[in-house]
Amino acid sequence: TGSNGTTQLRLDHDGFIPRLHKLCETVHLAEGRIAVQINHAGASASFSRTGVQPVSASDVPTKDGGDIPRPLEVKEIHEIARRYGEAAKRAVIAGFDAVEIHGGHSYLISQFLSPLTNHRTDEYGGSPENRARLLTEILDEVHRVCPDTPVLVRISADDLMPNGNRIEDTLEIIPIVEKHGVDAWSVQAGFHEAPRPVANQIVPEGEFIDLAKQVKTVTDKPVFPGTRINTLDMCDKVVTQGYGDAVGMARQFIADPDTAAKVAAGHPEQVRPCIVCSRCLDHTFLGQPVWCSVNG
Repeated sequence: TGSNGTTQLRLDHDGFIPRLHKLCETVHLAEGRIAVQINHAGASASFSRTGVQPVSASDVPTKDGGDIPRPLEVKEIHEIARRYGEAAKRAVIAGFDAVEIHGGHSYLISQFLSPLTNHRTDEYGGSPENRARLLTEILDEVHRVCPDTPVLVRISADDLMPNGNRIEDTLEIIPIVEKHGVDAWSVQAGFHEAPRPVANQIVPEGEFIDLAKQVKTVTDKPVFPGTRINTLDMCDKVVTQGYGDAVGMARQFIADPDTAAKVAAGHPEQVRPCIVCSRCLDHTFLGQPVWCSVNG
């Protein structure tokens, strides 16, 4: 019921563990490490996909013309937190080295974090502590069932929405959440429906890396930006100029899966660059397999 796409991996049933184990085993045989991102789309889920009314903090859709969600009851919130723990346990059994809780991009946790979509008057609404309560309860549950597993949190440091969370709000939320155990922060920007573009060609590369640098002022945990970064020069800038402790990249590794290997071998000039056409992202949102213009 929390799905917004037909091609996403699933962790909501034990039956998915064997294939995920094969994936993890393949990565480990190549001497890599792998984490899995756990997410519930909330109001961004699609009735046409799930057959049920989406749920959220309040009855606020995440986009114009989107399904109007049903506000979650407190007992349902507790159940969702428990399900996150179950998903994390399956991830560990499958062999994932870490889990990442998705708290950004207009999905369920960010719908609780943002005052734009959270109009609750109970213990899950109002103050930053209350709006972060779903996330902190999820973290508590994940640590309870997977006590030795590193946990990352992805967050939209500025959701770029009118009356939403600004970076100043996030700097207040980070220490609240971190008390419940966060090993690293993936710092992103935007709701998917934000009026300001985030990830296409017209957005300058590195446009949002300063958000990660600001997050570093309130935490001593590793922080890495991951929005609109696709060149090696920008990676170098992030880590050498203090914008982050690492770099998150996705589309570049679709354009050239051997990017890291080529750099490690001393041949960065052989890297096939991502042209930020967003063909891969467009196909994902259409529920289709990923396509790449430079790596067909």
